Amino acid sequence: MGEKYIFKWANDSINEVFKPLWLNDTTYHLSNHINAEVSWYETLDLSTKISLISLVISILTFFAGFIISEFIRRHNKSHNLKQYKQFINEWVEKSNATLIDYINSLETFSNKIKTNTDLNIAPWRSGIIHLSEINKIPLEKFSDIYIFGLSKKIENENRKQIMNFLYQIEYLNKAPTLIMEVYNKYCENNQRVMDEWNTYYMQLLDLFGSTKTINPQTIEGSVFLEIYKLFIPLINTSDGEYAGTDKWKNEFVIPAINILTRKECSDFSILAQIMILVRNLNIVIIKHDKLNNYSRVFDSYVENLKKAQLIINNSMSYFDGKEIRHFCI
Repeated sequence: MGEKYIFKWANDSINEVFKPLWLNDTTYHLSNHINAEVSWYETLDLSTKISLISLVISILTFFAGFIISEFIRRHNKSHNLKQYKQFINEWVEKSNATLIDYINSLETFSNKIKTNTDLNIAPWRSGIIHLSEINKIPLEKFSDIYIFGLSKKIENENRKQIMNFLYQIEYLNKAPTLIMEVYNKYCENNQRVMDEWNTYYMQLLDLFGSTKTINPQTIEGSVFLEIYKLFIPLINTSDGEYAGTDKWKNEFVIPAINILTRKECSDFSILAQIMILVRNLNIVIIKHDKLNNYSRVFDSYVENLKKAQLIINNSMSYFDGKEIRHFCI
């Protein structure tokens, strides 16, 4: 019995001593691994250790440099976008005045030709829309500023607003050329009408120059002089200005046609010639009146330009309260 007791006591004592090692087998192996690593490093000679340390420092320096460079790049980009945003805002503010002048001049011209009776071409002081500076900004810069660069990002609305802005800028770029093409066409047609008028007018003037050979006692002579008396006041106006198409129509063309449509007038050659020329003048007046319909085209451009200006200003007002992020990607 004594020997069994002594053996059991010895066995329990051994278990108590080695129990922590059995429970921490993983720790034991990890410790062995670390010791092996340390032993591996300690086996290196000094030059190898220095090279290894230099490599680690180089890698750390590279990553630190990359992080610093990226920080500086993003900060600089943010500053750059802020400058562009400020420039665009200033351009919109300053261009409003010139755009208003352009629109007003076009509107004034359009109103003038609505009821124009002057055979001469109506003048138009077109003005200039200053777009050269805003056109220098690349398209991607607008997306960098107003879609990706804003601190308060509502991308769908931001995208909608900046696209509206850009569409109107594109329209402002094209509109003056299109308007000038219409104006030039108007001038060409007006010149053609004026040339026709001058042709028939000069022929009438030549016919009325033969009054000395006309016998006022005859039917031919009396009708001739009656029409001649309608003609003279319009070429010798009291104010020295050339009579408009409305006066020519109401005070000469219509009365002359009414006189010359008498049956007996068709029997006389000179009266027949006058009738042809008067009717031709009437056709020219109708053509001239139709030229005034160009005002509808100019009115549509005026309306579109006003809408473009309103949309541009509204878009910039929308972006006014939105700041560029401090660090842009």
